[in-house]
Amino acid sequence: MIITRPNHDYTTNYLFKWSKFIIDEASRTKTDIIDLVGKKVTRNNFESHVKKIKPNFIIINGHGNKDFVCGYKDEILVKKGVNDGILSNTVVFARSCSSASGLGKACIKNANTTYIGYNADYFFMLDEDKLFHPLEDNSAKMFLEPSNYVAISLLKGHSAQEANQRSKNEIRKNILKILANTVSGGDQSMLPLMISNYNHQVCLGNGNARVR
Repeated sequence: MIITRPNHDYTTNYLFKWSKFIIDEASRTKTDIIDLVGKKVTRNNFESHVKKIKPNFIIINGHGNKDFVCGYKDEILVKKGVNDGILSNTVVFARSCSSASGLGKACIKNANTTYIGYNADYFFMLDEDKLFHPLEDNSAKMFLEPSNYVAISLLKGHSAQEANQRSKNEIRKNILKILANTVSGGDQSMLPLMISNYNHQVCLGNGNARVR
């Protein structure tokens, strides 16, 4: 398994910190992991590790758009029509805006590839009082904990489609908690963003694929 964790701005630093729970699950399940952090998340470094170890699971955290996903300081890691073949024959979870709509579709032309991601912007809210303590941010937790469920469920042995649905179920639970006003850090302004994440989180390609 390879995970990328750039941390050059508030958004990527939150993804960096909240990925701790994915890494903890990988350790618990004795999954070998290459953790590319900070300045190490470059295209050359990423491609080198993928070609060397041929992972069956890749997690990409970072900015992006429909055609590419980024690493440290928004260097393009993988771009549709350029080097998307690097993601072939694996399960990919890209926590990156819109990449499933173009890059993901290109990747799954290989029948042995699965791409879980978002075909529109991925949203989460931040508490400005917690910017330097992301794991204490209950607002961000409402968004990042459900998305972590994709990777954690895969590491527990669920199929890609099951992992995607389990994650979406967690989003739905948080929506209901906000509607019932039963959760700390949640307010009505989150609802449109959560609903968007729910509607645009997709599993493309081989939904039966497993990483364990």
